Amino acid sequence: MCKYAQRSLKIFKAAVKEYTTGELVKKLKESGGPSLSTLMRWEEDGVFPAPLRRKRNKARIWTDDHLEKIIAYRDATEPPEPKTPKKMTSQKRKGRR
Repeated sequence: MCKYAQRSLKIFKAAVKEYTTGELVKKLKESGGPSLSTLMRWEEDGVFPAPLRRKRNKARIWTDDHLEKIIAYRDATEPPEPKTPKKMTSQKRKGRR
């Protein structure tokens, strides 16, 4: 790689903040964001573009762009209503013995 390309790459890496999955989840938790399992489900569903992966250990590399898209999606969706437990009928109680 030529010197110019190396210098440009260093400048680009300095301008783009990268996060590991753990760091991203901590940043999201500070603002009331989703849990790790929700984040992985959203990634599988294609809510936001999949993050890059490191060659060495296949770890995900998240950027500020991902962070903004996750927060925007979280703010756009309504939280699910809490489920109310159903009362057991006498027939179900008898069958559990």
